[in-house]
Amino acid sequence: MSPHYLHLSYQRRTLIPRKKVMEEKRGMTRYDLVVPAVVKVANSHRGLKGFQAYTRDVSSQGTFLKMKQPLELGRRVEIELYLSINKLQEFFKLHEQVCVKVRGEVIRIEQGGVGISFDKRYTILPSMGDIDTPPAEDLKEDA
Repeated sequence: MSPHYLHLSYQRRTLIPRKKVMEEKRGMTRYDLVVPAVVKVANSHRGLKGFQAYTRDVSSQGTFLKMKQPLELGRRVEIELYLSINKLQEFFKLHEQVCVKVRGEVIRIEQGGVGISFDKRYTILPSMGDIDTPPAEDLKEDA
């Protein structure tokens, strides 16, 4: 089995590596994977505030999130990725999704999204139900 292919699926999509340029530039393989996410940022007055987003691609070290809310470079964030993975579903037995919680930092800003570098620690939890996330098309850049 090649380490460059991750054999997981989400909504009948097989993960495939992004272009070789991405792999060579960053030193790791990036996979096309669109999954709903909630991005939480610390707010000094109200604790954590959550924003809806979708991943465009994911690697072992980070992700690009499609989102409408702007974030500042260097902002610390907590990200919840909602995955439907058969093997993890069997492990947790009761839920159709799992929630992967990661923390990271905004390292790139583009119109319509941000690049996030993941910290080394993460948590995988059973999801407590489907999240209310708009379709990925709603997060596309306005023409």
